Amino acid sequence: MVASCVQSYSTAHDVSHLCRFPGCGAEFSTLTELACHLGTHTGERLYVCDWPGCYKEFSSRAYFMVHKRYHGNDRPYICNIPGCGSRFTNLSHLKRHQATHTGSLSHMCDYDGCGHAFAHLSDLIKHKNTHTGERPYQCDYSDCGKAFAQSSTLNRHKRTHEVGSVYACDWPGCDKSFKRVSHLALHKRAHSGHRVFTCTHEKCNAVFSTSSNLTRHMLKHTDTNAQ
Repeated sequence: MVASCVQSYSTAHDVSHLCRFPGCGAEFSTLTELACHLGTHTGERLYVCDWPGCYKEFSSRAYFMVHKRYHGNDRPYICNIPGCGSRFTNLSHLKRHQATHTGSLSHMCDYDGCGHAFAHLSDLIKHKNTHTGERPYQCDYSDCGKAFAQSSTLNRHKRTHEVGSVYACDWPGCDKSFKRVSHLALHKRAHSGHRVFTCTHEKCNAVFSTSSNLTRHMLKHTDTNAQ
């Protein structure tokens, strides 16, 4: 277990784990203590399983604690399918696992401590993005750039742009209006003293928070004029 990231160095004869960070050289009796110590150099809190022969690493303490259960006796739910015998920490994980035997949910997530299963491989791949942190689904609105782990989340996000509506600036003396609420929000930043980048193309008025986004947007006008 993690032993709350031990900071004191071991002086016992069984010291076997040396910190190789330049200029350090601290020694520890367990790999877990060394991993916790390394976090003082890198700023990353790393959890390493010290079960003999395992040594898996986790950046999340929650996932680490779930993983540790798999080595102990904290898995009372056993699959009774002949030849299986897999054990789980709770009944819901067991039921999801048993569905993989029947074929209704044949694609099971192998991430430690998860147990989710899916009928289609594509759904499993999307689900795994929630573990890895990958966000392959990116919003294609030029002034946005947000990315998401699942396509359904991206679709919900796109609706927040509310394209087609007209949003008028209520700043005293300003008569500008925009088709997107995000453009209006950026425009208002100019009134409050923030630097913004505005499209100078006739009848456009699109506003961006960075010059690079404005440049990409202006290329669309160039392509349109060339046609």
